[in-house]
Amino acid sequence: MAEYRKKGGNTDVDVSYQWLAIMFESNDHRLKQIGDAYKSGALLSGELKSIAIEKINAFLKDHQIKREEARDKLPEFLIKD
Repeated sequence: MAEYRKKGGNTDVDVSYQWLAIMFESNDHRLKQIGDAYKSGALLSGELKSIAIEKINAFLKDHQIKREEARDKLPEFLIKD
């Protein structure tokens, strides 16, 4: 862990960071803060994963709510013979 703190992480290959960058962190300033902290070693891999998990869980919760709201509208989009 001491070596990781010294060298930092690589945002170019870290999947959790890539998910944040591509899909889950809409605030560019916050994404830069996370990336800089990760590259410097101030933010550990597990901490980065926790941030990603929070964002993903929030997305999924919202998606599940919207899916249930859309369930009643489904027949409108089905092809009828």
